[in-house]
Amino acid sequence: MKKLIIVLFALFFLATGATAFDPIYMQNSAVKTADALIDTGPGYFYGVVCQTDGTNSVTFAVDDSTAGSGDKLHPDIICTSSASNRTCVYGFDPPVPYSTGLYVNITSSDATPDFTVYFREK
Repeated sequence: MKKLIIVLFALFFLATGATAFDPIYMQNSAVKTADALIDTGPGYFYGVVCQTDGTNSVTFAVDDSTAGSGDKLHPDIICTSSASNRTCVYGFDPPVPYSTGLYVNITSSDATPDFTVYFREK
């Protein structure tokens, strides 16, 4: 019985040590309100969550660049808005890969749309 307890105890510690991994799977930017460089280097773009003013729509252009002038990762994302639905969520599965960086350009007549970008570095 004593050997069985020792073996089970050892297996418990081996099993928990073998499952150690980097807990960061997906990262997110801070809440942004204007064009922004989100990440530099290669990675994966998972999506964007936008909060509008309730009357104006927001258009997102997501580029594979560090300055907003690179290749588009996806056609423009348009977040429509209404008084009852101010939040838009756009996600991609599988995520969209990028190689240079992740830059988001926004166009809106809303002075302060809030958005958060979800990504993972390679």
